[in-house]
Amino acid sequence: MKKLHLHFCLLCLSVMALYPSVLPAQTAAELIKKGDKLVTEEKFTDAVFAYNAALRTDSFNSDLYYKLGQAYMFAGSNQPALNNYNKALRFNSQNTRVYFSRANVRNALGDKTGAIADCNKALQLDSNYLEVLVFSGYLYLETGDQMNAFINFSKAIQKNPNQGADVFFARGFLFQQIEAWDEALADYEKAIKLTPQFAEAYNNAAIVLLKLKQDEKAFAYFDAAIALKPGYANAYYARGVAHMNKGEKEKACADLARAVELGDPNAAGYRQKNCN
Repeated sequence: MKKLHLHFCLLCLSVMALYPSVLPAQTAAELIKKGDKLVTEEKFTDAVFAYNAALRTDSFNSDLYYKLGQAYMFAGSNQPALNNYNKALRFNSQNTRVYFSRANVRNALGDKTGAIADCNKALQLDSNYLEVLVFSGYLYLETGDQMNAFINFSKAIQKNPNQGADVFFARGFLFQQIEAWDEALADYEKAIKLTPQFAEAYNNAAIVLLKLKQDEKAFAYFDAAIALKPGYANAYYARGVAHMNKGEKEKACADLARAVELGDPNAAGYRQKNCN
């Protein structure tokens, strides 16, 4: 009997060693609180264990399934996260943050159609959900739906004119695609103002400035992009083409050679055609 008792104690100690942050005989509320604290400490695996333990006595709690889904997602386990978001919505189908989180996980799992559907549902419930507007804008952009991407980015900017530089950059790109040069430049300039180290915004703005016949400022922006990001192959290529169009072949070919060296996919053919 003593030997059996010893084996049982050793087993208990082994379990507690695996999950040192969770104590036995805790209530669901205590376990949820413990899980929340573990998430803030980025101890996501321990948080998963705490939330799962809470579910044993609180299995109809939509918010708890959401928290468990979050812990799984932060731990990099997207499929279990998705499963728990589905359960959360089963008990509360009006929770916008669950739809947003599920959209992120679906996107990570390659289901962009499902991710967009979740974003649209979240926006039906809360049209002012800025994070969803921005995220869905990128989803639309990635799936080639430029119109809806533009609409959602514009709505986000309208609701909060101090959106991040990346949102203005994305909308500037869309303006650039339809050759709305002045509007594109305004968005790129806003992105640069918000994030002065934004090399890509300088590069794209430079290309637009060339279209607007503002060559001097365009080359200054190309220079800024390359100074901020010395390995920026596309900036070397774009500046090389700009030099070539101005008849500055030596400068053009030097930039194109650097672009080829850095691996720009378009530079080699253009350089071979114009520099040999």
